[in-house]
Amino acid sequence: MVTTMNPAADCPVRFQAVDDRENGANNASTMRWTVDHSSREPLPLQIVACVRQGVASGELAVGEQLPPAAELAAALSVDRNTVLAAYRRLRDDGVLEFRRGRGARVASAVTEPAPVTEAAQTLVAVARRHGLGRHDLIRLIERLT
Repeated sequence: MVTTMNPAADCPVRFQAVDDRENGANNASTMRWTVDHSSREPLPLQIVACVRQGVASGELAVGEQLPPAAELAAALSVDRNTVLAAYRRLRDDGVLEFRRGRGARVASAVTEPAPVTEAAQTLVAVARRHGLGRHDLIRLIERLT
């Protein structure tokens, strides 16, 4: 169920996630979804990041149902296939599971993807060899993103 909808779509949109694990009871919290249409980051990856952040922060719990792709697409002013691409990516990463007639649900807690962790470890090691400290590295990353 949409609780707040922004037609500009660059602003946050809230949905009520559905959790029917306890005889249809809805114990889920609202999840904040955002996309930035002016960003260079592809929209499906922004949706993937939004879901990962929601799971990591506890806004989305294991077993909670995500909004239907068509509903989320309309709220974010994106194509339905954009949302489906994000959901498929999350399924392939083991974050979501699809069940016929039940939609997409959170399958597991989010962990950092192994390639990202490895790249970060390499970055930290190289930065240390060049005399950069934690704050220098954080400033560099903030400048690049």
